[in-house]
Amino acid sequence: MGQDPREKAIATHRHDLAKKCSELLGHKYDKSDTSVYESLKDKIEMAKKNAAKLEKHWQGDPKPYLQNPSTNLPKLIAVLEVCDDN
Repeated sequence: MGQDPREKAIATHRHDLAKKCSELLGHKYDKSDTSVYESLKDKIEMAKKNAAKLEKHWQGDPKPYLQNPSTNLPKLIAVLEVCDDN
């Protein structure tokens, strides 16, 4: 049995993620910026739909540690929404 081709996949580097966040926000991303949630709040429903598609794509995968791309976004959104309600 051969090696899973995903084992050679390279994850997105945090600097590239910060650059993408800056593009989405329209200003330089700063991880201590307290306005990030408010800035992206209107995109939550689309993010949930995209996360659900990704979850469906990987359903039944025996190697979740190799899923690329992958996301824990639904868990993060649930926590943020609870915090937003308080």
